[in-house]
Formats: sequence, C-alpha cells, structure tokens
Amino acid sequence: MKDDLNVLLVDPGFFPTHEREGFLTKYVDLDSQIQTKPPLGTLALASFLNKRDFNKVRIMDVEAEKIDSNKLQNYLRDFHPDVVGLTAYTYRLKNVFAFIHELKGWNPLVHICVGGPHTLIYPKETLQLEGVDSIVVGDGELPFFRLCEGLLAGESFPEAQGLFHSFKVRSYQTFGRNTEESMDMLPLPNPNLINNFKSKYKNILNNKATMTFVSSKGCPYQCNFCIAPSIPYRAMGVERLIEAMKYYTSLGFKEIDFYDDTFNANLKKMEDFATLIIEENLSFRWSVRGAKVRNMSVPFLKLLKKSGLIRMQFGVESGSSKVLRILNKNYKIEEAIMCFDNLRAVGIDTIANIMLFCPGETHEDTMETVKLINRIRPSFISVQIFVIFPPMKWYYELIKEGKIHHDLWYDYVTNPTSEAPTLTIRGEGNADDLFEYRNKIVKEYYFTPKYITNRLTKMRFDEIKAHAKIGFIFVKNYFR
Repeated sequence: MKDDLNVLLVDPGFFPTHEREGFLTKYVDLDSQIQTKPPLGTLALASFLNKRDFNKVRIMDVEAEKIDSNKLQNYLRDFHPDVVGLTAYTYRLKNVFAFIHELKGWNPLVHICVGGPHTLIYPKETLQLEGVDSIVVGDGELPFFRLCEGLLAGESFPEAQGLFHSFKVRSYQTFGRNTEESMDMLPLPNPNLINNFKSKYKNILNNKATMTFVSSKGCPYQCNFCIAPSIPYRAMGVERLIEAMKYYTSLGFKEIDFYDDTFNANLKKMEDFATLIIEENLSFRWSVRGAKVRNMSVPFLKLLKKSGLIRMQFGVESGSSKVLRILNKNYKIEEAIMCFDNLRAVGIDTIANIMLFCPGETHEDTMETVKLINRIRPSFISVQIFVIFPPMKWYYELIKEGKIHHDLWYDYVTNPTSEAPTLTIRGEGNADDLFEYRNKIVKEYYFTPKYITNRLTKMRFDEIKAHAKIGFIFVKNYFR
C-alpha cells in the first residue's frame, strides 16, 4: 500500500485555448481582464492537505502556466497523480470537461473530484458527467481531505459531509453541502505551495507582488442576483486576521488584496482590524474587492487609510432606485454618493461595479446609472451587462414567457461541449447592441481630459508603466 498520494489540484481556467470565448468574450469588462488572481480555492485545499501530512500535493493554474494539451501530458507523465481535484465554475464548464477528457485519456483510473461554485447549483448533473468520479458540495477542505485519506487507506467510497460518488448517484436524494463553522480553525493558504507565486500574481496597477486573501465566506446581505447569500456567512476574527497579516508580510508581501464578497459587513471588526495594524506597526498596503456603500464616514475612512488601505471596490450596480429595489440591493442612492465623496476626500481609490440592462430596467433607468457614475466619479469602473442564468428567478421567467424555448443552461451543464449560453433580458435575442452600449459608456468615462488629468496627478511613480499597459489593453478591447 502507498504511504502517500500524488494529489493534483487544478484551476482549469480556459483550457486548452487560454482565450475568453463565447460567454466571457462579451461578459467581462476591463477590470476582469487586467487582474490575475491566484487560484484561492485550490491553494486553500493544498494548504489543508499539507498540514495533515499529505506532502505530494501540486497546484496547476492552467492560465498562469499556459498549460495546453502537450504540456499537460508531459506534466502527467512526470507527476503521475492518483487524485485530481478540479475547481468548476458553470460558465467555464466546457474547459473543465475538456480537461477531464485529457486526464481520463491519460489514465482511466485516475480519481477525478470536482468542486467549486458549479456543484452548488448542479450537483447531480456534475456527478453524472463522463469522467467524474466524485464531487464536493460546499467547503472543500474536510471532505476532500477525507476523500484522499480514504483512498489512501484503500476505501472505495470514503464518506464525508458534502462528498458524493458517481457510482452511488442513484442513491442520493439530496446533496447537502459541507459548511466549516469557523474560518479561524483553517490553516492560512501558503503561497509557497505555488512555484514562483510572486512573479505570477503581481498587482497590475503597480507590478508588485500581492497576496490575495479571503477572510470570510458567503454574504449577510440578500442581493437576488448573487449566489453568495445562499452560502452561510462566516468570517475570521480580528486576531486571526492580524495573525494572517503578520504571516504574509513576513513572506515579503507588501500588499494584501481582500477578495471577500463583503469585507465591510462588520464595521466594528474592520475598525478594530485597522487599529491593530497601526498598534502592531505592521507596514503593508491593502485593498478591498467587495464592499457595501453604507456607513463609510470620513473619520472611519481616515483610520482605514492610516492603516494602509489604498482602494475599495463597491457593488453600486445601478443609479436607479427602482432597479436597486428589484435587485434587493438595500441601499439608497444618496448613500452611494456620500460614500464615494468621502473616499475621494480622504484619498482612497475607488472601483464602482455597475450592471446595465437589469430586469425591469428602462432607458430612463439606464440614464440614471450613467448620471450616477459621473456624479460619484470613481477611480475605476467595472461595467457589466446583466446576464441571466440559474438559479436566478428571472431565468425561469424567461422560459415561462417564451423568450427561451427550453432550459438552455441544463443542456449546457449536461453536455458541456459548446459555449455557455449568453442570456440577457431579451432571452435568446441578439444583444450585441447592449454590449456596444456598455463599451460606449466605459470609453466616454475614461477618455475625458478631466479623468485623464486627475489620474495622472494621483499616479505614483511605480504605477506609470502599469497604467500604460492597462491603456493598451483598454484600447485593444474597446476600439476594435
């Protein structure tokens, strides 16, 4: 019997083409294309296994490493994985499926386990895909460890909460998720488990090595277009957060980028966090990728800036109060204006997430959104077209109204060999003009003398070259 398993954890990205095809070609905006973040889920799993004496664990980031079929085959011959864990996002399922096909072609006996957001929505359909041996639903650390532990001990079907096997699919009535009650008990993701981490995942805005970190799971708010509210909300305590910051700064990271769904859900904890950073004399810059616009007062923001906060990203979504109610955003337009005014006054950069052409949105509502963008004047904007997919209620309404002739997403997830559907409020109708309008808004916001002058005066020396690169990407995407 083997004394260890060769475990390969994979973020398949856009294997094997490395190109954003179909759904993502239209859907993503500039912000999504210029920033490459490490595969946080696989890194967390690898760190958990490593702490429990699984020492032959490797991580593959297909996009960052530019893995194609030839490189994959060479890698498999070199490492000989016994178990492969794949992170699946529904809109990338075609790429996951192609990767599974390659793995099983190399060795039909390799055990393939699929986890990630996709299995929360389509657990049974994932389990029935050709080549899938097991899935994990929910938090993956314990069930995937139990899978590896059991397989190493010779068990055919290791059991754990959230772990399901393809050979037993007919016996499952429900697919209950695994939920880790305390994030404080999980090991900190160890970036040293990824070769050349610092050179692979630099901050595009200044070309510096940045540690991306998630300090909470789920979201306490109830926006009805997002899957996060369905995930039980848990967050690290302040002491554990400070411990994490000491760990990553000791590894040489000067910037930490928080990717929580809503980092400022608990303002008192955020205040305590900033206070302890100052008291502990920790020196690093930090940014927040997910935040709510409420209660961002000037004194509070001054404290955050003093502790090293340089940038916050907010889910503004719309400038129409009606649309905000439809989306269940639960904030007032005046709060967004005050939030961005206060951040600008304190000198913290901002990113506004915007969604156009939401359910129930009229032309007048869209104009209200454009008006709000120009009023709050964020440092950067990330503008998306509202894309409809399960489990949103609007998806099933489109079917009922006949705008979709049948369940297109079900077709895709049960046979992911073509591109994922791109469905807007028009259903299956052509929406090229909507995306063109999105591009027009983005161009008109950035390409004004006022905006360009303002950014140049605020730009640090280390950001000049990076912004030039961003400008090149921008021109290529929006002026073709």
